[in-house]
Amino acid sequence: MIAIDYPNPNKPVSKLWPVVVGTNPNGTTPPNAVMGGTNHMLDYYAKRKGITVEEFQRRDAIVRAEYAACKYKKDDVVYPFNKATYAKKGMVKVIGLYKSYDEYEDTSWEKSDNAYIVTAAYVDTGESLFCTVNFLQIEEPTT
Repeated sequence: MIAIDYPNPNKPVSKLWPVVVGTNPNGTTPPNAVMGGTNHMLDYYAKRKGITVEEFQRRDAIVRAEYAACKYKKDDVVYPFNKATYAKKGMVKVIGLYKSYDEYEDTSWEKSDNAYIVTAAYVDTGESLFCTVNFLQIEEPTT
């Protein structure tokens, strides 16, 4: 008797193969996806952003570290760190957080390496903002 093992359809594709063939979150198909591997994908992402692979990895590490250190999550209502901003505009609802540099659609990067990974909106006005993790805090500002 011949036994053939087929991939489990309930298991995520990323657990079955090292590279997922298909489209990226932005809808484009990466080159060399079939024969690629991690290095080709990093090269593709870096070229798409117009930077070197090393710079992409450095920025990605910064964004991942900022995300890991963030004390709030999506849908939390938090305060601006500055008391004057809080008094003027009120509380802020977190709409989303970038988890990696690849999620950035904009290729601009701050020289200070303080990554803008938070998308939020003021609760009272609905005005949206794109900010750093340390611009918002869980506690009410005192200064």
